[in-house]
Amino acid sequence: MGSRVLFYSVAAFVVFIAAAALGYVMPSEEAVNSVRSLAVYASLPPLPRAFAIFLNNVFVASLLLLASLVVVPGFYILAANGYVIGSLLAVASAQAPLPLLVARIVPHGSLELLAYSYVTGVSLSSLEGLVRGRLSAVSAAAELLRAFSYAGVILLAAAVVESYLVM
Repeated sequence: MGSRVLFYSVAAFVVFIAAAALGYVMPSEEAVNSVRSLAVYASLPPLPRAFAIFLNNVFVASLLLLASLVVVPGFYILAANGYVIGSLLAVASAQAPLPLLVARIVPHGSLELLAYSYVTGVSLSSLEGLVRGRLSAVSAAAELLRAFSYAGVILLAAAVVESYLVM
C-alpha cells in the first residue's frame, strides 16, 4: 500500500472514530431511528442474513468509492456512519453494559471499517494521482477496481462474522 493510500486511509479511520465519539457524547434519536429498518436482518436465517448484510456493506463501499472521488462526500459518509454507531452505542448502553455492546460490534465492525477506510484511501489517492498527472484514468480505474475487489472480500468476511457470530 502506498504512503498516500495509507495517509488517506488513516484519515478516513480518524474521521469515523471522531464522529462515533461525537455520536456517543451527543446521541441523536433520529440517527438511531435511521437504522431501525435494518432490524429486519435479525429475522432472516443466517445465510440470507449474511448475504443481505454483504449487499448493504458493498453498497456503502460503492458510495465511498465514488463519493471520495469528490473528497468531501466520502468523508461525510464515513462521519455519518460513525455518528450513527456512536448514537446507537449511547442509546443501547442504557440497556446493556457498554463493553458488551462494543464486543458485539468489534468483530465485524473492525473488518467493515478496514474495508471502508481502504476504499476511501485508494479513491482519494487515485484522485490525487489523476489531478497531479501521476496516474492515467485507466490506471486509476484499475486501482479502484482492485481496491473494491479487496474490500469486497473483507466485507464478505465481515457479513459472515456478523451473521453467524454476532446476531
